[in-house]
Amino acid sequence: MSQKILQKILITSMIFFMPSDIEIPEFWGITELRIHQQYVWDRLKNGESGLFIYPTGGGKSLIFQLWSHYHPQQRIVILTPLIALIDDHVRRAQALGLRAAGLHSAMSANKKQDILEQLSVGKIQLLFITPERFKSDIFRATLETLSIDLLVIDEAHLISQWGYDFRPDYRKIAQLIKHFSVRQVLALTATATKAVVEDIQANLMLPNFFVIQAPIVRFDLALAVDRVCGLDNKIDKIFYFEFEIPCIRVVRQ
Repeated sequence: MSQKILQKILITSMIFFMPSDIEIPEFWGITELRIHQQYVWDRLKNGESGLFIYPTGGGKSLIFQLWSHYHPQQRIVILTPLIALIDDHVRRAQALGLRAAGLHSAMSANKKQDILEQLSVGKIQLLFITPERFKSDIFRATLETLSIDLLVIDEAHLISQWGYDFRPDYRKIAQLIKHFSVRQVLALTATATKAVVEDIQANLMLPNFFVIQAPIVRFDLALAVDRVCGLDNKIDKIFYFEFEIPCIRVVRQ
């Protein structure tokens, strides 16, 4: 599959910002989107689905958070692999004033039922779950009566059999998209090889599927090795790097 078919967009830096007609609420702490975020936003506005490959901490979650802010009537389901990630996503979304909730196995039956009822009446807009949640007949029955406007696939590399942590239930997401007539899909990951990207695209089988990838270069990170002689010299170096050089942190055993 050619790069042209993948529609991969490569720009030399992820730090540039792009003028936008989006008015981001002041309390979000930013005034405009980075250039790759803006590209994704524009494609979503066009009704397209796709894959966004962006470094960890760059702001992938901002896309669906901001999308929910500007589309309060839409229902957004986010698939993520871990309960800890679900709880973290929910805390961040709620802190932004979004109607968000998570649903997972660590919750009581009453709590799960309450969340499903809130989802049904529109009190919850962002729902965070693991793909395994679709094994629940009660959950599936609830979704049968609702629409999913945007399905977000967090850690999308888990779809691919060539990924570093392949997960079978992620492989079944394509069936869920078709069964529940999902309107749009946004897959997110921090890194993916060409083989992984092509496998994700082939598995999801979505028309006009865009791939937008930012370079993995992080200008705020550096790696250096310094030779030392003896324990005393090693300790001196550790103290020097830890306390004398701003923003430097020593990783050691």
